[in-house]
Amino acid sequence: MNRFNLNLVFVLLFLLTGCGLIIISPRGKYEQYADYKVDLNTKPSELIKMYLPEVDIGNKNFCIISYDAYCQSCGRVRLINNLWEKSRDNYNWMAITIYDSLECSSWDARIKKDLDSCTYKFDNFFEVHGLRASLVNLYVENNFNDVDYVTVALIIKNDSIVYFSNGGVYSYEVYKEMLSILEDADD
Repeated sequence: MNRFNLNLVFVLLFLLTGCGLIIISPRGKYEQYADYKVDLNTKPSELIKMYLPEVDIGNKNFCIISYDAYCQSCGRVRLINNLWEKSRDNYNWMAITIYDSLECSSWDARIKKDLDSCTYKFDNFFEVHGLRASLVNLYVENNFNDVDYVTVALIIKNDSIVYFSNGGVYSYEVYKEMLSILEDADD
């Protein structure tokens, strides 16, 4: 076996046993954010218990906000999960941040604590929807009624995913209208 054939064998073995499997394997049921994987078939009750076991998921004053944050220092992207608890005045939301395992600094993403879109009814839905801070440094702490933002919406009903939007760009009013359409469809 000459040197060319030997090199070809090593290349094929590398592709089949190493990163080649990652490249050619299908994405399957996972959505991947950097080092973080979310199984889209995970029941919402299980998802919450994984993060905060003490949270009563039957409490309608909770919702989940997830968004990507871009680190200016190292260029990594992380998924940040915030559990938002509605305050007694029914206006502000207090954020309890649930981080993934990545450790970094200089995160170029922030979020308002009076997130009106979180007031979507919880009567029939367990709702997960989020804001993505992309590599173009989209700031979500600006005037929420005016700013366009990238949104990730995952709406789960009866432990089944009924709506999933990944990476669409919507204004606040368009997003609000989209949720109202889903609400009407549920009635």
